[in-house]
Amino acid sequence: MKKGCVSIIVPVYNGETYLDDCILSLIEQTYKNIEIIIINDGSTDSSEDICQSWCKKDNRIIFLKKENGGVSSARNYGLNHVQGEYVMFVDGDDFLERNAVETIVRELIEQSVDVVAFAVREYNNDGSTRPLIKTESQKTEGNILPDTIRQYGFWLWNKIYKRELTDNLQFMTDLRMGEDILFMIQACHKAKGIYYHNEYLYNYRNNTSSVCKDIKTPEKLIKKVSEELKSHCIISNEIQSYAEYIDTLGVFSAVSLIIQVQNVIYLSKNNNIKYNCVVPEIHKYYKFHYKYLSNQKMKKRIKTYVVVFRYMPHLFWCVFKLAEKLRNVKQK
Repeated sequence: MKKGCVSIIVPVYNGETYLDDCILSLIEQTYKNIEIIIINDGSTDSSEDICQSWCKKDNRIIFLKKENGGVSSARNYGLNHVQGEYVMFVDGDDFLERNAVETIVRELIEQSVDVVAFAVREYNNDGSTRPLIKTESQKTEGNILPDTIRQYGFWLWNKIYKRELTDNLQFMTDLRMGEDILFMIQACHKAKGIYYHNEYLYNYRNNTSSVCKDIKTPEKLIKKVSEELKSHCIISNEIQSYAEYIDTLGVFSAVSLIIQVQNVIYLSKNNNIKYNCVVPEIHKYYKFHYKYLSNQKMKKRIKTYVVVFRYMPHLFWCVFKLAEKLRNVKQK
C-alpha cells in the first residue's frame, strides 16, 4: 500500500467526447500523491487512443483494458489494481475541481473519519448547471448509513473511502442500473465515521441524450424500464439484511420508482413514444415499492408522487410537465 496515495478509478466506455476533460481534471489536482486507474471497457471509439496519449504525459496513469462487461465489471477490474491508501471513483464523462482530492484527504485526516462525502454540481447538455447534492458540513459517527443516504445520496462518486472499507468488496455485475448503490452501502456500513463537506468538488455531467439514442421504439423502452426496475428490486432485496437501516432503505425503494417514472417521461418525450405504453410494465413492480409508503421518514411529497402515479398516471405526466416548465422559467 502506498501511504497517503489516493487511487482514482475511472471506468471508460466510448467516452471520447468528454474523456479529455475528465483526465485533465485529475492530473491537475493540487494533491499530487495519486494514481489514476483508467479501465477501457471494450470501447469502440477513440477512447483508447485518448488514454494512451495521456499515459505518455503522466506516469501516475495506469491504463488497463478489457473486453466489454459493463461499468461494474470495469470498476471491479480497477479495484484489483489499487495500491493507494484511499479509494475514490470518477466516471469518464465527469470531472473534479482542482482542489478536490487535497480537500477531502485533509478532511479525512483532520476529522478522523473513514469516509468523506462532498457536494456535487450537475452539468446539463445545454450548458446550464444546478446544485445536485449539498448540505451543511457535519460529522456523523456510529450508525452513519441513514444520514449518508439522506444527506449525500446513494451515489458512489461523491465520496472517498479508506481502502480497508473497499477491500474484499465487488460490484454486482448483473445489474442494469444502480450498480453502485449496494457497494456504497456495504462500504459505509463498515465505516466508523463520515464527514460531510459542503464544497462543490464533483461535477456530474447529465448526459441523458446518449441514452435516448438507443431508445427508438416502445419495445426498447419497455425492455429498458423492465431491466432497470428488476435491478432496483434486486438491490432492495439485497439490503434487507441491514435491518437497522430498513426505514431509510424503504425510502430508497419508493423513491427509485419515482426516479424511474421520471426517466420514462424524459425518454418518451425525446423519442415521441407514447408514455402510456410503459405504464403497465412499471405497475408490475409497483406493489414491491408501495409497501414502504407507511415509512414515517418518507417525505409527503414523495408519497404523493407514488400514489398519484399508481391511480392517475396521466395526471402524474401533466404535473411533471408543468413542474419542468416552471423550473425552466425560474432558470431564465
